[in-house]
Amino acid sequence: MEFEEGSVTFEKQTEEFFLMLRMLMEEGRLKLASDGIFAVGDIDQQLGVLRRAWPAAREEVDLDEDGFWFLSDAPFGLVWTSPEGDVWT
Repeated sequence: MEFEEGSVTFEKQTEEFFLMLRMLMEEGRLKLASDGIFAVGDIDQQLGVLRRAWPAAREEVDLDEDGFWFLSDAPFGLVWTSPEGDVWT
């Protein structure tokens, strides 16, 4: 999903991002993990940890399309799962 600069607030983008994560996790297409270990707890608990670590403003960190925040500061990384059970990050 791409937004024109200034067309959608950071808060709205954040909400849409977390809704997308929830949908993918509920469908079994995405998991959260750190250092090769899947996150524990239900989806609400896992997303809660991620949300508490999420920056309050775009200026606080690099949240560009390259996803550097996930590589450097996020408590979890994203692990994609295929219907066949394959996983990749």
